[in-house]
Order: sequence, then structure tokens, then C-alpha cells
Amino acid sequence: MPYRAHPSPPRVKRRGLQECFACHASVLPNDRRECPSCGQSVDEARDDGRRSLTIPNDADLPGYCARCGEETARHVELRLSRVDQSAGGHSTAFRIALAVIWPLAALFVRSRRHETMTLKLPVCENCGQLEPEHVDFERRELTLIVHRRLRDALLIIE
Repeated sequence: MPYRAHPSPPRVKRRGLQECFACHASVLPNDRRECPSCGQSVDEARDDGRRSLTIPNDADLPGYCARCGEETARHVELRLSRVDQSAGGHSTAFRIALAVIWPLAALFVRSRRHETMTLKLPVCENCGQLEPEHVDFERRELTLIVHRRLRDALLIIE
């Protein structure tokens, strides 16, 4: 399943994972029905039309503005990058010295990798750039707070 829609905000009291109206996090409310992330009530009907959505970076998104939900043909490129620290932080001098002493060391000592992800987001002329809530470079996914019209269109396509 390429898209993961987070649970819709509740209309009635229910148990389990829910999307908070205020912070859009997927949470398990406490006994007082409050979001443990922001402290707001998960039962209050403050629906702003935005939803949390996790999508792969190569997703082909339909033509609805991610912010306001209006139809648009305009797409803005969102480019994210990081330096992968887990790939080994050894200096170049250390790797050369190790390679001279032990020629096979180059197979075991990796250098840092620079990773980038690009996503073309539909954003109309009236709305500004959207920033991701969470980026997972290992899974190549982004979690964004988008207008529910875009999210619903993605779920219908699937």
C-alpha cells in the first residue's frame, strides 16, 4: 500500500488510534480523551479540513492544492536532503591509512552518503510552500499535513 492515511478525526467517542484535530498527530488519547502530544481534547469538533498523510517520495499526486484543496495544475518541487551519519564517519586520512595497512579495508569502511528526496506537491498560486511533518529517508516517505480533498483523492486512486 503506497499511501498511509492516518485515522480521521473522531465524530463520536471511540477507542484506538485517532488523528488529533489540533496537532494532526496520530495518537492514543488518555482517559480524559486528551491528545498526549498537545493536550487538546480529541473530541472537540474543530475540523480545519487538514489531514495527516504519509506518502512515498515518488508519489504521483492529483491536481488538488495540498493547502486549500482547490484544483490546480501547478506543482512545486520539495527537495529534502541529509548526510547519512550511520554510513560511517571516518575521516579520509583514516580510510587511506587503513587501506594501506589492510587493502581489503575499503570494503568494510564506508564513507558518508548524501541522500536526497524530491516530491512534486500540487500547490496553487495563492498558497505557500508546504513543509513535511516527518521525513523517513530509509523508507523514502514523507508525512505531510494536507487538505482532506487531496488525501481523499489519493485514497480513491489507490
